[in-house]
Amino acid sequence: MLFNSIAFLFFFPVMVVGFFLFPKRFRWAWLLAGSCYFYASFVPAYLLILFAVIIVNYICGRIMISKPFEKVSQATARSDDRLILETKHTTSSGIARDGASGYFFKKLSSVSKRKWALGIGMASQLGMLFVFKYFNFFQENISAVANLLHWNYSMHALRLLLPLGLSFHTFQGLSYLIEVYKGRTAPEKHFGIFALYIMFFPQLVAGPIERPQHLLPQFHAEQTFSWPRILSGIRLMIWGFFKKVVVADRIAILVNPVYASLSTAPGPTIAITAILFAFQLYGDFSGYSSIAKGCARVFGFELVENFERPYFAKSVAEFWNRWHISLSSWLRDYVYTPLIFSVRRRSRLWIYTCIVITFLVSGVWHGAGWTYIAMGLFFGLAIALGAYTKPWRDRFVSFIRLQKLPWLRRSIQITITFTLACIGWIFFRAPSIKDVGILFGRLFTQWGEVFAHANDAAYIKKFVLMGTTPSVYLTTIGAVIVLLGVDWIQEHHPSLLNPPSRIARVFLATFLLLIVITFGEFYSKTFIYFQF
Repeated sequence: MLFNSIAFLFFFPVMVVGFFLFPKRFRWAWLLAGSCYFYASFVPAYLLILFAVIIVNYICGRIMISKPFEKVSQATARSDDRLILETKHTTSSGIARDGASGYFFKKLSSVSKRKWALGIGMASQLGMLFVFKYFNFFQENISAVANLLHWNYSMHALRLLLPLGLSFHTFQGLSYLIEVYKGRTAPEKHFGIFALYIMFFPQLVAGPIERPQHLLPQFHAEQTFSWPRILSGIRLMIWGFFKKVVVADRIAILVNPVYASLSTAPGPTIAITAILFAFQLYGDFSGYSSIAKGCARVFGFELVENFERPYFAKSVAEFWNRWHISLSSWLRDYVYTPLIFSVRRRSRLWIYTCIVITFLVSGVWHGAGWTYIAMGLFFGLAIALGAYTKPWRDRFVSFIRLQKLPWLRRSIQITITFTLACIGWIFFRAPSIKDVGILFGRLFTQWGEVFAHANDAAYIKKFVLMGTTPSVYLTTIGAVIVLLGVDWIQEHHPSLLNPPSRIARVFLATFLLLIVITFGEFYSKTFIYFQF
C-alpha cells in the first residue's frame, strides 16, 4: 500500500478513528494490526521475515538485561575478576534463570552473556540481510572471477524477492541491540510494543531509522486527541505529497526516458537530467519522510527529522548532516566512531580512511551493485579531500579577500556542493557502471549543436525540453522553484510557514492541497527508497 494510493486514502482515516476510539491500553494492538495489514498489502510473505527480525531482537534484548535495569544478586567474583550475576528467581527444579536466557546462559558471566546475545542478534540480522540483498551480487562477482581464472564454480543465484525496507528494519533492529548492550536503554519487556517499534507503519518501509530511546517511550505514553496537533500532522503530510507527486513524479516523466537512451542523449540533456534527478530524489525521499512524520504526528508520535534543506549545504560533509539524517547519524555512531577509537593513535590519514570506509558502508547499504559502492566511495573521498584541503582553501579565500563578500562565498560553496551531489547521484541512478561511463562520456558532447539549433522548435523540444511541451516543462521547473523557495524560508524565516492564526494555517494547507490535486501525478508510483 503506497502513501500515494487510493487504498491509503481510506486506510489512514480508519486507523486514526480506531486509534482514538480504542481504550488507551489497547491502542498499541490496533496500530500493530494496522501495520501488519499495511505491510502485508505488498507481499504477505514479507510478514514472516519481519516477525523473524522482531523475535530475534526481542529475545536477544531480554537476554542482555544489565545491572541498571534489573535487580540482581552478586555472587562471588571469579579469579578473572568477572562476576556471575544471577536473578533471585528460580524454577521449581532450582535451576537459576535470567529472563529469556534460560539454562544455557546460567553459568556465563553477565558480560559474556550480553556479548553472546549481541553477537547472535547482529549475526542473524546481518545474515538475513546478506542472503536476501547481497548473496546474488557476491555470487555473480565470484562466478565472474572463477570464469576468468577457469575455476570450477557451480553455485547458482537464489530466486528471492527482496523484502521491502529490509535495510531499514535491520538497522533499526541493530540500533536497539547496540543501545541495550551499551546500557543506554532498557530492554523492552512488552513484546507487542516492541513489535510496533519495528513495524510502525508510517516509517515501516523507508524510515526514518528510529532509536529505541526516542520511539519506545512514546508508545508507552498516553496520547490524547488534539486538533492543533492533528492539523499540524495533516499539513506536513500535504507538504510531503507535494514533494512526491508534484515534484518527484513529474520530474520522473522527464528523467526516465533520458536514462533509457543515454547513448544518444546530448551533453546538455544529460546535464539537465542530472540536475533534475537531484530534485526528483530529494522530493521523493523527503516527501516520504514528511508524510511518515505527519502520519505519526496525527497519532501523537514524533519521528526524527530526516532532512534539513540539504541543497543549502556549504560542503559535502554538511550535506550529509542534512540528508537522510537518521542513516548518517546511525553510521556515525555505529561505524565511524568505533572505527576512529579502534586505534590508540588517530592520525589524519586514519581519520580520512574511516570517513571513506563509513561511506563505503553507506553505499553498500543502499544497494547490491558496483554503482552504489562507487557512490559511497565518491562521497567519502569528497569529504576526506574537503577536510584535507580546507586549510589551503581558507588561505586562498583570504588571499583573494572573498571573506569580505560572505553572500558570494556562501553561494559558491552551495553551488559546488550541489554540483558534487548531482555527480554522486549519477552513480545512484545509473543502472550499471557501464552506463555511468556512457553518461560521463556523453556529458561534454553536442553543446555547440544544441546552441546551433536554438531556433529549431523540434530539436529544442527533443533535447532541451526532453520530449515534453513548454507548459509541462515550465510547470515542473515551477514546482522545483516552489520546493527551493519553501526550503529557503525554512532556512532563514521559518515562522512565516507557521503563522499564529489558525485560519492562516488552514488557508495555506488548503491552497497547497489544491496545488497537489491540480498538478500531481497520481499513478501510484512507488517511492525510490522502497527498494532499500
